[in-house]
Amino acid sequence: MAKITSTSLRFFFLFIILLSGQGFAQYLIKIPMDEFKNLESSNIWRVHWNENWMFVEVSSLQPLTERSLDFQILDDDTETDKFYQIESSSINQIQFLELPDSLESLILWRDKKSALLRNPPYDILETISARYFTERILCYPYRPHGNESLPSRNLHLKKFRSGIIQSIIDSVKLDELYYTQQHLTGEEPFWNGTQYDSIMTRYSYSIEIYKAENYIQMRLEEMGYIVEKHPFSTSSLNDVQFVTGETNSGWIVGEEIIYGTSDGGQTWSIQYRDNLGVNFRSIFPVNNKIAYTVGENGTILKTSDGGSIWHSQVSPVYIHLFGVYFHDEYIGWICGDSGTILKTTNGGQTWIGSNTPTTSRLYDVYFTSKNAGWAVGRDGTIIHTGDGGETWIKQISGTNERLYGVHFLSPTTGFAIGWNGTILETNDGGNTWTSHLIQGNEHFIDIDFLDKNNGLIASLNGTFAATNDGGDNWILNSSNIHEDIYAIDILNENHVWISGSSLVAQSNNFVKSWHMKLANLPEATLNNLIATLPGTSFPDDIYILCAHYDATSNMPMLRAPGADDNGSGTAAVIEAARLLAEYNFKSTIKFALFAAEEQGLIGSRAYANHVAVLGDQIFGVINMDMIGYDGNNDGHMDIHSGTMLSSQLIGDFIVDNISDWGLALVSDHRTIGASGASDHRAFWEVGYPAIMLIEDFSDFNPFYHKTTDLLSAINSPYYREMTRLAVGSIALLAEIDSTTTSAVEVTNIPKKFFLYSPYPNPFNPSVNIQFDLPAAAEAVHLEIFDILGRRVRHLLNERMEAGQHKTIWNSITETGSQAPSGVYILRLKTKKNIQTKKIVLMK
Repeated sequence: MAKITSTSLRFFFLFIILLSGQGFAQYLIKIPMDEFKNLESSNIWRVHWNENWMFVEVSSLQPLTERSLDFQILDDDTETDKFYQIESSSINQIQFLELPDSLESLILWRDKKSALLRNPPYDILETISARYFTERILCYPYRPHGNESLPSRNLHLKKFRSGIIQSIIDSVKLDELYYTQQHLTGEEPFWNGTQYDSIMTRYSYSIEIYKAENYIQMRLEEMGYIVEKHPFSTSSLNDVQFVTGETNSGWIVGEEIIYGTSDGGQTWSIQYRDNLGVNFRSIFPVNNKIAYTVGENGTILKTSDGGSIWHSQVSPVYIHLFGVYFHDEYIGWICGDSGTILKTTNGGQTWIGSNTPTTSRLYDVYFTSKNAGWAVGRDGTIIHTGDGGETWIKQISGTNERLYGVHFLSPTTGFAIGWNGTILETNDGGNTWTSHLIQGNEHFIDIDFLDKNNGLIASLNGTFAATNDGGDNWILNSSNIHEDIYAIDILNENHVWISGSSLVAQSNNFVKSWHMKLANLPEATLNNLIATLPGTSFPDDIYILCAHYDATSNMPMLRAPGADDNGSGTAAVIEAARLLAEYNFKSTIKFALFAAEEQGLIGSRAYANHVAVLGDQIFGVINMDMIGYDGNNDGHMDIHSGTMLSSQLIGDFIVDNISDWGLALVSDHRTIGASGASDHRAFWEVGYPAIMLIEDFSDFNPFYHKTTDLLSAINSPYYREMTRLAVGSIALLAEIDSTTTSAVEVTNIPKKFFLYSPYPNPFNPSVNIQFDLPAAAEAVHLEIFDILGRRVRHLLNERMEAGQHKTIWNSITETGSQAPSGVYILRLKTKKNIQTKKIVLMK
């Protein structure tokens, strides 16, 4: 969970939210919650809220003023400014938020327990982060799903087949939870298929996170699930460009990083990483050796050796630079804030500013020769030079829309594209510009042409406008891209590249289909893991049980065991998947494990945004975050459902389940003032009902985000009750299919071959062994091997009937002697199946 700290006398929840940094909105406003519903969703880019106010990024103020809405402008440049909301939620009724004096000049708004900051310095951020932890919000367009009601049939199931539900929740096993936990925390090694390994940290920026990912995938696949990996990036990839005329050499730039390829994108390498957080906006390859990239704070970098070394060039400005274009290896131009145009004639050894007739931000620049060029930007700005950039004149665009891209086919024929479906064309070098009418109001972001006839315009929401007649007509086409596109590069009809928000993709059939390439970028992606139990009657109705599997600590790169935060939730999801695999449900259940929660819900936001774009019918999400600590042993826990009615219904439903099932839990159902600092909020933001189950805030885990967050602090009875509540609730919501489940009830025949985790483990001198056989087997072999592969004991070698079977190994070897302390492998084998578990004899 990404939000909590303590002081010597009192606890605070400090929730720090970066509202933008890669956004395309213009204004940050504060608006009362009851006025928010009157906003046009197409004008909304990002939403955050507290108890009374909505903080919203919008692209235009006009719709608000036309409707006479009550709002306050907090900032007018969300595209480059970065905003942090600091929010204090009391545990012991302490309401005041205390901030260092050095932040006062940066505060845009505050009340007693909240404050909104603009562009705080990195050293102050590091201090705050060390004390309070930060949450990064990537700026996706606001895409509400509008699913405000829950199917009533699922909330009327309290008494339906209660015997099965009771059987399910009674089957939750602590030894299974601890078996998973001891591996996730690194307190015990696990068998990765080839050797024993340990997960010492699950920090998202450590390579160890991939061990955790592989372990979870292995566990779910052992249960018979097909595990879907949902890749996402922790940064935006702003531009992709290959060398003109070839398909091998190319670059991708984004936040703090430059990638390069020399084999056509089959492999990419990290060529440069910026430690100051510079966001690289654009890159221009001159040839396969020379390339330039530009970005924040006047940053200009050049490579002359294909990217092995990037050198910083002296910039005469300290502003945001957005576009770069080179005529040859010596002559080039850069555009940026305040109408800035920079020019070099010596390969960037010196850059000189030009006088321009605008103060608008310029996003893109294009030249057809060393003399003729155009730049476009905000407020419908188009400027032109005919003398290589020495002087510029303003051309009449006929629009006030923001223009993001410009491209010319000849010195006379060119295009400028931008927001709200804006496509402008000129056939006289820009003396006159005419507008093309196109259905919809897409936010166009980049343009490129294959030849004089065939061109593409990319939009933020993954759609394209295409022409095959030189731009006389444009047709809007959908695609299988569901992320925001920031750049497009057409090499030939078999090689088209795009990049964007958690996106790198290539098309080899001129955008008829796309191949996702994000996973080819090293250290660029993490994976959410999704295991699906398809519904029998309503497969399109989806319920999600989720948790984040990443962790952090005071030494995150070295050791972040995260037993409670959030190995507890992760192990509970895996236990639910194990138990519910034996049943059929009318609706679909997805077991979701998210990464990068501690960095700002990045994984869950990427997934929620993705399924919202697809239009998935998600009727309920149960998020488990920190469900194992109960220091005062009073059984208190919290349910956070927020202000959405359908979420509150699920919260009420779960409160009733605690009573109906006689669980040793005391609930506090929070609506107003509910915490949004975990993965359930990602679903709130796109309109899906979701709740969080969490331990009692007023009895907070003192080992939170420390290397001491170990299994020893978990309260076993409390942890099992919390898991039982989650497992039973998701089962009841998805509704057991009685037409296919009755046989399981009567005969208790397992559906799949499965070897349970032995317990206790470690053991001395005996260990309990349990396994399932879905059908009779002529020869069932249960064997014990030592770490060198030598058989120590052949426990079973016989025909066995279908069903659940149990036995015990008392540490006696084949020769009748006592086995020594050590690690052993338990192997269950039939003609068709084989599974293994590790056991530790500790005398």
